[in-house]
Amino acid sequence: MTIGRRLGLFLLLSCGAISIFYGSSYAVKASGSPDFRALYYGTRCLLQRHNPYNENELESVYRREGGERPSDTIRQRQVVTLCINLPTTFLLVAPLAILPWAVAQAVWLTLLAGLFLLAGWL
Repeated sequence: MTIGRRLGLFLLLSCGAISIFYGSSYAVKASGSPDFRALYYGTRCLLQRHNPYNENELESVYRREGGERPSDTIRQRQVVTLCINLPTTFLLVAPLAILPWAVAQAVWLTLLAGLFLLAGWL
């Protein structure tokens, strides 16, 4: 392996580690990213045979599942309870929606980090 490739690999891994650390610390501080919460609870709503595009049904599933946090602002709740995702997105998120929230979020963040590093490597 040449010195240039080693340097490139080192830069990729160090920049990736910094980005992953920053992103995961933000996700922990914010109690999960709102975009994944919207995907997760929208899919949970669909798995319970409710319409995720109906705001009232999605909000009732969101509250029943314990997704609403006391620190959530109205805007944060609207981001989660207003489903604007394509129907095929639910097929991709369904395996994660079967899992409990904490496990699904950890898997989601791990997938994001892995794909981020893969994209940088490619």
